[in-house]
Amino acid sequence: MIRHLIPRLQVGRYGGSALTDDGSPRGDELRGFGLCFQWFGLLVEICVGAVR
Repeated sequence: MIRHLIPRLQVGRYGGSALTDDGSPRGDELRGFGLCFQWFGLLVEICVGAVR
């Protein structure tokens, strides 16, 4: 249980097909960046993304 005393931080990128993808060759794609911080069971996640 000592691992809960050590803060955890994750940073990463994500991407994929958007829900509005109509199947055309120029379909919508989602790209973004996420930051996640966890400590004592409290989780804070901040994500920023864009549909291209």
